Amino acid sequence: MHPIGWRAGANQRSVVRGGTQSSNPVPSSGESANHRFLSGEARFQDTSRRRVSPQLPGASMTRRMSDEDRVKLITARRVAEAVTLVVNELPQGEGAPAHALYAGIVAFLSIDEFETMMRGLVFAGRVRRAGDLYYPAGEA
Repeated sequence: MHPIGWRAGANQRSVVRGGTQSSNPVPSSGESANHRFLSGEARFQDTSRRRVSPQLPGASMTRRMSDEDRVKLITARRVAEAVTLVVNELPQGEGAPAHALYAGIVAFLSIDEFETMMRGLVFAGRVRRAGDLYYPAGEA
């Protein structure tokens, strides 16, 4: 085979385009896109028809949750699940004092975070509050 892809026949020459007569496959559209990108042609293509994703006012596309905030969120969620489980396992008619619940999780949440979490659990109907006591959600 000729090095530039030409094959000589009896009195003809043909271009080898890939397939079984060549060890090189036909270039794919991905390879063509890579070539355009690497050669700089991609910069000059018309982008006026490109779809734009809607964005909420004031939202930033580059804002991501930090690892520290992610750990805090996961911890708060696990604590909320544990508190819900403890309160809902109480015997009928018994309530858990807020200070007793907080004493078990003081290492994980501040008092403000605890109170916010408990308001959220009450609002979501996962526990019920009466005064300083929390009761299982199913009790009326």
